[in-house]
Amino acid sequence: LVSCGDFDGNQLSRESEFKNFKLRNYLKRWINLKKVFNSTQTWTKMNDIKHAKPTTTGMEDMLQKCGLKLEGRHHSGIDDAKNIASIVIHMLKSGFKFN
Repeated sequence: LVSCGDFDGNQLSRESEFKNFKLRNYLKRWINLKKVFNSTQTWTKMNDIKHAKPTTTGMEDMLQKCGLKLEGRHHSGIDDAKNIASIVIHMLKSGFKFN
C-alpha cells in the first residue's frame, strides 16, 4: 500500500477494530510517499522509516515537483488515489525502488 501520509493506514486499522474484522498483515504496513519522495535514503528496518521526517509538504507539492497536474478534486478519495498513482509511476520511471 502507498499513501500520502500515515492517516489512511492508521484509519484502516481503527476501522477494522470498530467494525470488528481482522486486518490482514499486508494491510498493516504502507509506504508514506511524504517520507520517501525525493529521498535517496535506503531503509533497512521498517522502524527507520516510521521515524523518518516527511521530505515534502504533501500531494500537491509532489505533483508540482513531478511536473504533473492535480487531476480532479483534492481530498476526493478516487481523485487522490489517481494522483498518488501518477506520482508513484513517475517515481518508478525515474528509477526509484519501492521495497
